[in-house]
Order: sequence, then structure tokens, then C-alpha cells
Amino acid sequence: MKKTLIEVLKTMSSIDVLKKLEQIQVSPFEISLVKRDITDFVLKELLKSQNYFQFKYREMVGLGLKLKADFSTDIGEDKEYVILDMHIVVRIPKSQIIELAKRKKLRMLKLPKPHPLTKQRMREMDERAERLSRELMETLEELEEEREK
Repeated sequence: MKKTLIEVLKTMSSIDVLKKLEQIQVSPFEISLVKRDITDFVLKELLKSQNYFQFKYREMVGLGLKLKADFSTDIGEDKEYVILDMHIVVRIPKSQIIELAKRKKLRMLKLPKPHPLTKQRMREMDERAERLSRELMETLEELEEEREK
């Protein structure tokens, strides 16, 4: 039975894999094909987030907000990276903000609030992020102390 490349690489140690990778020659054509495939994959993922925003945008317009949104995606390249740049620009008229402030003062404006479970998940994510940042700071301090010794 013929093993796939991934199965072979899994059985090898990381040092063996690095040595094997150094020996493999790749043509510029193969590099361009892989670059295209990876770029297409990342673009599909970016378009998923753009589609989600368009869904939320229609929801906000349905609530009566007079928003304007512009989308742009650029692909560029420099010496070290292939750059996929996505911009979503949302414009809210100041006149509408003033009108909504007046409505809120008269208790005529009620924006939707997140579900309690969503709030709880956001709190948990914030707590986890704080814990991780503290751990990173402690690790950095320990490394600095080791360097000084």
C-alpha cells in the first residue's frame, strides 16, 4: 500500500523532515500554483466575513439606520509576503446620530442588546485574554531575569 506524503512525514522526526525539505527542489511554476491556491483559500475565508457583515448590514438597515458601506479587497506582494488587504468602510450620517440621540432621550430608541449567553461568553473570553497576557508578562519577566544572570 502506498503511503501519502503526510503519512510519511508524520512518521519522521522534525529534524528528518527539515533535512528532507532542504533536499527537495521546487520549480517557480509549482510555487506560483501553491501561491494561487493559498491566496484563493484565504480570499474565500475573507469573503465569508464580508458576507457576514453584509447580512448584519441589512439587519441594521432594517432597524432604520441609514448606513452606507463600501467594500474593497486588494492583493499585493512585497519581498517577504503576499498581502491580502480587505477594507470595510461604514459611514453613519451625523444628522442621524443627532436624531437618534433625541429619540433616545424621549425613550423612543431601543437598540438590540446581546443575549445573556453572548455576554457571558464575551466576559469569559476577556478573562481568558487577561490571564494569558498576565502569563506572557510573567514569562517575559522570567526570561529577562535569566538573561541578566
